[in-house]
This record gives sequence, structure tokens and C-alpha cells, in this order.
Amino acid sequence: MNILYPENYKTFSSGSTCYWGSLFGSSEALALIEFTKTQQQVVLYVAKDITHYVQIHRALNFYNSSLKILGFSNWEVLAFDHFSPHPDIVSSRLKTLSQLATLKTGIVITTLESLLQRLCPTDYIDKYSFSLKAGETLEIEPFVNKLLKIGYRRVSTVMEQGEFNIKGALIDLYPMGAKSPYR
Repeated sequence: MNILYPENYKTFSSGSTCYWGSLFGSSEALALIEFTKTQQQVVLYVAKDITHYVQIHRALNFYNSSLKILGFSNWEVLAFDHFSPHPDIVSSRLKTLSQLATLKTGIVITTLESLLQRLCPTDYIDKYSFSLKAGETLEIEPFVNKLLKIGYRRVSTVMEQGEFNIKGALIDLYPMGAKSPYR
């Protein structure tokens, strides 16, 4: 995996070093995309701060059409706060972590603060995640027990990520990492 820092770009796969300077605005994102296309691996980009993370992520998504771009955002919660991170942030981070194992080429964007935080082991993510396919046969009771075990909430109306409802043969589910609920 190549690691790119905003001030100093190095290509570790070829052993050579190249420096980019005077990249303003979204030209940095375009240069990063072109650099990543020449590599046959995942490139980790460390943004300066949260603002830079958001800017580069938006610019990469604007210019990119073929590369997989994953964001690993900050919790946006202070270390000793009594608040939990927003469910959208948790969802986004879990989605990125689950895709990393199979990612062969692409860009992962993060900040130094996010890199310094401890993560759960990969087997934990595998154990407490699930995937469903259209037309798949599903036994309701074990499925409900698994959802409850991994932290989903049973509600009357599904509105937020991490919620589910079962009415007869209908299952409403708003998975973590999804943009909208499923029925």
C-alpha cells in the first residue's frame, strides 16, 4: 500500500521518489487519481485535517470514474465526551473497513487523527456483519437474534441506520452503510 502525505508524495512500489508542489484547489485530487492509476495497489492518502479531508474527497469523487474511493472519516467526538459518534459516521467507517479486505486498487482517504485511533480486529467485523441477496431464503428467528446481537434496534417504523422491523413476511431493514432502507 502506498501512503501519500499532502506535502510529500512517494512511490514505494517502484522505489523512486517524486515530489509535487504548487497544487492548488482540486488539481491535487486530479494528480492523485492519475498517480493511483499508475499503481497496481491501494493508495492511502492522509489529509491535513477534516476540512482538507472533505475537500479532497469531494474533488476525487468529481474527477473519478473508474477508481474505487473509500473515505475513513473522523469520529468527530472528543476523546472524553459522553457522546457517541453519529450513526452515519459509524456506518461509513464500517463500510470502508469491510471493503478493505477485497480492495485491490483504489484510494483510501483519511486523516492522521483517524489513523491513530485503535480499530477492532477484522475477525470481529466479519463475525458481526451480514449480507443478504435478493431471493435468498431467510429464517426469521435466527435473523432477528443476529440483528439484535450486533446492535440493531427493533422499531415500529424504520427511519435510521441500524433499525429493523418485521411484519409477517415483510422485513424493513436500514443497514449500516446504506443510503436508504430496504424492504
